Amino acid sequence: MGYWPSQDAISRAAVHCAGTCLLLAATGCGWVRPWLSHRSAECHHLCEESRTARSEGRLAEADSFLNAAIRRRPQDQETRLHLADELWSSGRPLAAAEVLAKLVQDAPDDAQIALRLAEMEVEIGRTQAARDAVEIAFRIDPENASVLQLKAQIEERQGDADAALATYHRLVQAAPEDLNALLSLASLQLRRGHPDRAAPLLRSVVEHPFVTLEQRAAAQRLLSESYAASERWGDAADCLWCALQQCPEPSAEDWYRLATAQAKCGQSQAALSSATQSLRQRPDHAGALQLVQHLQVRTSQPAEILPADFHSESAASERL
Repeated sequence: MGYWPSQDAISRAAVHCAGTCLLLAATGCGWVRPWLSHRSAECHHLCEESRTARSEGRLAEADSFLNAAIRRRPQDQETRLHLADELWSSGRPLAAAEVLAKLVQDAPDDAQIALRLAEMEVEIGRTQAARDAVEIAFRIDPENASVLQLKAQIEERQGDADAALATYHRLVQAAPEDLNALLSLASLQLRRGHPDRAAPLLRSVVEHPFVTLEQRAAAQRLLSESYAASERWGDAADCLWCALQQCPEPSAEDWYRLATAQAKCGQSQAALSSATQSLRQRPDHAGALQLVQHLQVRTSQPAEILPADFHSESAASERL
């Protein structure tokens, strides 16, 4: 025969349960908070142990510490961010992204966490997941320059040029002094076949008082492309020549493009010199070889085709 509790026992249990519930409501589960805080502290400590072990080459031990940290499932936001960064640094990007994805769900109003997740997803190669994350960051902080920059880059990567163009325009408005944003917008305009829209942006970069040497050289290269697309060959040659002065090691293709622009605007001797520089680096460059032959016929002045190991000085090298 089974045991059935008396009515008094049932009443006492109900009163005890109700009292417990009232105590929890009054204290806000105060006893839970120290326990969760302890778990977060343990997780943080394990992350630090993992970092130390990895820096000392004890990789298996470092992984063991990280696995233990994951099992702690910390609730503290800072600790979870620390865990995600440590997982990422240790070469476990998928686990890091998973930690951040859950954190984004728990902190839906934090644009920086969503942005960090989007950056991770881009590095992993999951472009759609990156776009989903950056859209969350954009909804939270639509004027954040870092969010807009990454959003436009992801849209470009997915082939959504119209969306990327709109985002770059918004970025330029939000951060008008961001010269990299102007360069990105101008580059996209060029790829869309609008050199007339790209050129003013690029000139503003070149003429900006705080432009860096690298930014000016990049703008001059793109401006040269813009002028070439508009068949302004003299301006194209001048811009590219200026850009190459900022480049420590211009490539054979760089010299060939310069030679082409120079030849197009009638600077035959300068074109011959630039084409020769191209052949110094790549004796088999088909475009440069063909251009030299064309220029030889035009000028009736033989030009020496230099072998790969040619090191003597020439008029062309003196121009460098």
